[in-house]
Amino acid sequence: MKKWILFVALLGVVACRKDRNEPVNAALVGEWHYVGTYSHLADYACMPCPGYNYDKAPTLNIDTWGKLSGKSVVNQYGGTYRATMEDSTRQIFQRGTFRISMLFQTEMAGTPAQMQEERQYVDRLQKTINYYVGNTGPLYVSLSLSQAKSTDYLFFVRKK
Repeated sequence: MKKWILFVALLGVVACRKDRNEPVNAALVGEWHYVGTYSHLADYACMPCPGYNYDKAPTLNIDTWGKLSGKSVVNQYGGTYRATMEDSTRQIFQRGTFRISMLFQTEMAGTPAQMQEERQYVDRLQKTINYYVGNTGPLYVSLSLSQAKSTDYLFFVRKK
């Protein structure tokens, strides 16, 4: 019985230490602006394309210690995440796992089209399992968040 209690106590200390003392990959940290949802199977010529309004796009703010927040189409949202880096062999590309464990949002109403777009965005965000960070031209760093069993990914950019 004493060994069991000691094991559970140590497990709790290790879990707390990992969450609080090990920041995530610095490449993820910052304010990202949503460009759109794309398919890995599609061919695209530009990202972001001319006409993209960086300042009016939904945002995703990722901090160093496992918290995220942002503004979707209508509502604000926030939550927690866990990320691990799997590959950084090239300086221009990094990837790893990215899983959101808790997500909450405000409940303001918009038009039916806005609410549908927001539901799709939040649903895909909650189902994210991987991230990819890379360079997108001279102006932006890009972040792609992909979901399991889907060819779609959420594409974000951050100014360099």
